[in-house]
Amino acid sequence: MEDKIISFMKYSQKHHLVLRQIWCSDQQRQESDSEHAWHVALFVMLLAKEYPQLNVEKMLKMVIIHDLAEIETGDVWVLDKKGREGKKEREQEAWKKILQSVPEETAKEWKELIEEYESKQTPEAKLVNSCDKLQPLIMNLLSEGKSWKKFSTTFDEIYKVKISHVKHDAQLTNAFETMMKEAKERKLLE
Repeated sequence: MEDKIISFMKYSQKHHLVLRQIWCSDQQRQESDSEHAWHVALFVMLLAKEYPQLNVEKMLKMVIIHDLAEIETGDVWVLDKKGREGKKEREQEAWKKILQSVPEETAKEWKELIEEYESKQTPEAKLVNSCDKLQPLIMNLLSEGKSWKKFSTTFDEIYKVKISHVKHDAQLTNAFETMMKEAKERKLLE
């Protein structure tokens, strides 16, 4: 086993420590990036039978690595305009560091997976991205909208920023609409 693998495993545990702006259902603490990735992976696995033409292994790999750059950059709230300034550049720098830290073949594969995920052009990338964007809605429904309330988020703001990530698929759009309707009915969003 390459020393790089053990070294990266030590480094990657920091992913557990990156707190997202999303709260857990008990409302006692924020969700970590690792918890988010696990939850999105579970979502992808559950949806996989609905999309048998898609490469599940590829999607799960995308999910597991999609937020690794946040070890260096931290999580930024989806509607934080100031915090999002330069986010792409910070993440690109973080990815350079990450890809230099893993074996060469792994670096090549991860680079391709991240580029595919970020371009959102393939069916696999679209589904992973959709699950990544729907999962925080689920968490907000479970935490009584704690993140939304913390940031004084409106229904229209969330709708506008999230709909574009699901509109490629009728089933995902329906799930999104159902969750947004629930949030409105429960007065979790203004």
